Amino acid sequence: MTQFNQEDSWRSGLRLAILMSGWLVGPVVIATVVGYFLDQRYGTKPWLFLISLGLAFTLSSLGLVKTVNDSLKELNEDKKAQDKNQVSLEKNLENDSKK
Repeated sequence: MTQFNQEDSWRSGLRLAILMSGWLVGPVVIATVVGYFLDQRYGTKPWLFLISLGLAFTLSSLGLVKTVNDSLKELNEDKKAQDKNQVSLEKNLENDSKK
């Protein structure tokens, strides 16, 4: 594995970790603030807060599943391209050795 591929792999892993962290934290923090504000405004403690948190956890779960599925598709495409390049390289080497 070359240095370029190691750096690219490291960056894509970091990107995935940041995306997943964002899906875990972002909706929950926003829902907490919005739910608390709405409960204070309408006097519905704790119902709007709990409903917003439930929606946030659902949204987080869906976002995580989508992110993981997209990453797996990207990995599979990269693997197929790498396998195709390897086969092409082997054929070229085989043709060169016959000459």
